[in-house]
Amino acid sequence: MVIRIEHRFSKVASQDQRPPAPPTDNHSQLTHIIDLSSPRGQSDRIDTGSTPMLTMMLLPLALAAAIEEPPTKRFDAVVSVASRSAQPAREVAGTVSLIERDRLDQTLVQDLADAVRYEPGVSAPEDASRFGIQGFAIRGLSGNRVGMEIDGVPVADGFAIGSFSNASRGAIETAFLSRMEILRGPASTLYGSDALAGVVSMRTLTPEELLANAQGDIGMRAETNALTRDGSVAVSGLSAWRGGRFEVLAGM
Repeated sequence: MVIRIEHRFSKVASQDQRPPAPPTDNHSQLTHIIDLSSPRGQSDRIDTGSTPMLTMMLLPLALAAAIEEPPTKRFDAVVSVASRSAQPAREVAGTVSLIERDRLDQTLVQDLADAVRYEPGVSAPEDASRFGIQGFAIRGLSGNRVGMEIDGVPVADGFAIGSFSNASRGAIETAFLSRMEILRGPASTLYGSDALAGVVSMRTLTPEELLANAQGDIGMRAETNALTRDGSVAVSGLSAWRGGRFEVLAGM
């Protein structure tokens, strides 16, 4: 990039001197040229005219334009459901999906069925009568044949006693989730016989995540959901507090 800065000033004749015979020009010109290497091999020319103040204002802008910003580096997503150890998702041999908190907020998730709405081969069967979501179904297999864990702790198996009692596995508050990792395919060698169809690993929000954008030692998160199909309204809240080396997380 070539930056050309011109300064023009008027010549004022003194009383003791006689002005030139042919007054053809009464201005002088001072030119500064700054040559900056351009990665594209292009040259630009900037004329600032006759105002010194304009020169001082445009020079920093021109220098800033000559310096290219480095490209933003994006890191690969890291998952742990496939091997019980952290590794980049692109290095996992199986089929793994990662759903983070930002995506849960963007898709207006209210329950587990909404969380996996856009995941191929994954669904959350729901009892039409009274018991709600029963858990997950991966590639046609559901119930206790899908491994589930929250913060590394396995979720208890579901069971039903006739049509009046049902202990499902879908009573999970999605407002408290930080991320979900879904592994499609058998994983019994790592998670036991319950992981015949796959594994759904969920992580809840931590005090560090709630306090990341807080100005003090208290962070809060509130969420309200309303369903027009049955007129229900759900309100959830999560707060974190830090005092010295201690952190407290409470939700309702």
